[in-house]
Amino acid sequence: MKKINGLTLVVALVASMVVFVLPGEAASLEGRIKNIAANSLTISQEGSMLPTSVEIGQDTQFQEGAALDNLKQGDQVKVEYTEEGGRKMAVSIGRIEGQTMSDTAPKGY
Repeated sequence: MKKINGLTLVVALVASMVVFVLPGEAASLEGRIKNIAANSLTISQEGSMLPTSVEIGQDTQFQEGAALDNLKQGDQVKVEYTEEGGRKMAVSIGRIEGQTMSDTAPKGY
């Protein structure tokens, strides 16, 4: 049996976690809202060190209970998006019912 180089194993694991989306092809992500801006959301995904920014456009549809003005930092959401010019454009945004981060934070913080 051949030995597997540790670096090769790490590269293979990282490569398996990267999701490639072809332009115009829909993909989705789930995570907690880290930041909300007028035209974008930044989402933190479990198991990912870097947050993902998704742009909100005129055609973005919000699922019931997920209007931009009632989403808040810490809400768990599912975002369907397409890649356009290297940017993630939200097609739809839906809130996943459950606790927000503020509900689970230790008291006094």
